[in-house]
Amino acid sequence: MRIKALLEIDNPVVFGANGSGESSLINTIMGLPASTVTCGDILFKGKPILGLDIAERAKLGVGLSCPYPPVVEGVSRSDLSKVLEYR
Repeated sequence: MRIKALLEIDNPVVFGANGSGESSLINTIMGLPASTVTCGDILFKGKPILGLDIAERAKLGVGLSCPYPPVVEGVSRSDLSKVLEYR
């Protein structure tokens, strides 16, 4: 139930103690090749996304960001955030 609720939030954040599975969860939601779902489904806005590739998930608005985004000269973190939120 907690995971379902997580995907219903506009901009969820996943954090926890080292080794508790945050990266594995996010990688699975994103559809990265190293992750495998053995049962169940992943729903985003009520629609299954398990069969979609990474690009298709990104087009729907599913994404991840680094905790320390790269520094780009002339681009503030605020500007970067606005671009990433625009869909």
